[in-house]
Amino acid sequence: MSAQGWHLKKEVSVGHIVTTATIFVSAVAYVISVETRLKEAEMRDLQIVARMDRADIWQQAEFAEVKTYLRRIEDKLDRKADKP
Repeated sequence: MSAQGWHLKKEVSVGHIVTTATIFVSAVAYVISVETRLKEAEMRDLQIVARMDRADIWQQAEFAEVKTYLRRIEDKLDRKADKP
């Protein structure tokens, strides 16, 4: 160490500029990649929710139909049981 303390050069090497630019471009590409994957995941999530909603509506309709059939069977059994 010299008697004057630290000494910094005011030069910037081409290698440093290239390295910094490469890191910056890589970071931007990574962020864009993450954004794209996030949007795709959100779209799949919305599709799954819509599919589940349709399945729920279908199941409710099927359940109502089964209940109707069971009531009819129950009524027929009651009528048979009431006959002498």
